[in-house]
Amino acid sequence: MTYRDPHEPVGAETPTEAYRAPDAPAWPAAEPASTPPANAPVSPVWPAAEPAPTPAPTSPAAPPPGRRPSRVRWAVAIAVVALVIAVSGVAAVLLTGSAPNAKVLGWVPDDSVVYAEFRLDLPGDQRQNVAEFLSHFPGFDDQAAIDTKLDEAFDQFVSSATDGDQTYTRDIAPWFDGEIAMVARNLPDPAAMENPEAMDAGSAAFLLSVSDAALAQAWLDDATSEAGTTTEDYEGVTITVAPGGESMHDGPLGYAVTGDVAVLGSVGAVKDVLDTNGESAFASDPDFQAALDSAGGDHVAFMYVDMGSYWDWAMNLSAETGAPTTQLAEGFQDTLPAWTALWARVEGDALSFQAVTAPPERRLGTSENHASVLTAHAPATTILYAEAHDYGTAITDMLGLYEDVPVPAETTQQLEQFVGLFGGVDGLVGWIGDVAIVVNDPGEGFEGGLLIQPTDATSAENLFLTLRGMLTLGGASLGVTVSDQEHGDATITTVDFGEVRRLMEQTGESVDPEELALIGGPDAHLQLSWAVTDDLVVIGVGPEFVANVLDTDASTSLASNDRFSSLLARTGADNAGLWYADVAAIRTAIEEAAADKPEAFDRYEREMQPFLEPFDAMVGSTVLGGSEPDTATFLITVK
Repeated sequence: MTYRDPHEPVGAETPTEAYRAPDAPAWPAAEPASTPPANAPVSPVWPAAEPAPTPAPTSPAAPPPGRRPSRVRWAVAIAVVALVIAVSGVAAVLLTGSAPNAKVLGWVPDDSVVYAEFRLDLPGDQRQNVAEFLSHFPGFDDQAAIDTKLDEAFDQFVSSATDGDQTYTRDIAPWFDGEIAMVARNLPDPAAMENPEAMDAGSAAFLLSVSDAALAQAWLDDATSEAGTTTEDYEGVTITVAPGGESMHDGPLGYAVTGDVAVLGSVGAVKDVLDTNGESAFASDPDFQAALDSAGGDHVAFMYVDMGSYWDWAMNLSAETGAPTTQLAEGFQDTLPAWTALWARVEGDALSFQAVTAPPERRLGTSENHASVLTAHAPATTILYAEAHDYGTAITDMLGLYEDVPVPAETTQQLEQFVGLFGGVDGLVGWIGDVAIVVNDPGEGFEGGLLIQPTDATSAENLFLTLRGMLTLGGASLGVTVSDQEHGDATITTVDFGEVRRLMEQTGESVDPEELALIGGPDAHLQLSWAVTDDLVVIGVGPEFVANVLDTDASTSLASNDRFSSLLARTGADNAGLWYADVAAIRTAIEEAAADKPEAFDRYEREMQPFLEPFDAMVGSTVLGGSEPDTATFLITVK
């Protein structure tokens, strides 16, 4: 995707047309808005079908009658600016779509380490998707009225946050052009970390695209009035400077408005942005361009991190502060990606998030994608599930990073003796293949544990036989008992540590009867159970979970659940790991447990339940790209 030079003449094109995606609909260009009187009706953020006449204002109108004079100090003014950024950012992540390029990119310093953008313009499929997504929630049934509904929500939020002093449509929308960016060029100086009061806070700035520079300047000036600010000229641009703040990396806080951007941050960071003249080469950096090209469609938010620069900073930080982890951490350098990109977009029935990373020089654990084996053993009533592939390999690979790190001989000897009890590292973890964490709701309360695919069933069986023997011999004096129960062709071994109530009393913890009721009542025991078969190791809190897993077959498993399978197919059925949450089932279970408290539950039903009911599930998976970037996709779906 190509970024247009912000200084290139656009002729008759409007800014929206110049920067929209090639396949985006040509929305009407927004005409410069006049400042309405206090009793004027609220206008939508996005252009209406019939553009209003254009009065071309040059400065904001006087405050409406009854508006209290501005008495905010600089800190409050900056907080208001941050609030605008936060409100717009949240709105972007949840509600809007992204163009393939942002004009604020031209103002990003070339050596920036972190860049994040939020887009309130509506190209591609995002506007339609936003309306469809929100139609699942109360008050947003009419997709055609989405603009008005959002305006009302923004106005209420901003008005409440500013005690009625501001509204979004009256005070912000007339000058704000829909793009927000945060850029960090320098991270905090490691040498100053020992003195927090004089800590070098790095260099960061916020960039806002503006449609009317005069209105933007007037709004910022009004927000910071009577705060003791000063101004300075910087190559023809006025920078407004806050009092104090000299302990920061590059001067006190300040802001400036120029061309089509407003810049807020430390004065040094503001000057760095102004130095680009809107013609930065940051977007043409190979790593950044690769991150930008990793998008899976029109986006609402994007973040880029130069991991190489971040790693150098972290290592310098460890060296300067004398942290003992420096030598250990150096082994990880080849396993880190050169860059990381985070994306957010709106689907018609889901919020979609992606984390894309450059392929590392060295991988820990699995290097190939494959379909899950363990979901065929998880019960269909599973409500939480997380799986990682080749987990044992990942552990041994990680240990290999530290082979050349000097360790005291006494410590090494103790570790070797302990590991030797279980057959060495291979006997302890070398047999572990894929691993999954499972929480199940069979209808009689939650249960959970681990599922492990053994790559060497004999080694797995030997490990647990050794563990059983140690607990039998060493636990007798502590009241720990070990028992076996035949279950089909498998044996379930259970270690009983005694009554939970008694164990809590021994540690000095108070015993809450309601908490005990959640785990089986006052006589509940703390138990750990396991079973080892040729193709599965099950470890659970109590024998019931282990038995339910052993009884699960292909037709009663999570893998046979069409809802789960169809969701996973959207994020990658062949993967290096996956995670899943049945949000609807979790919500229902919590509601059933809370129904015996009528007062709180009645309020919940009125105020929260209608907005939680549409959420259906969360699902995600990580897909390795080989020599291409790796992608982790996460969906939050609605029904």
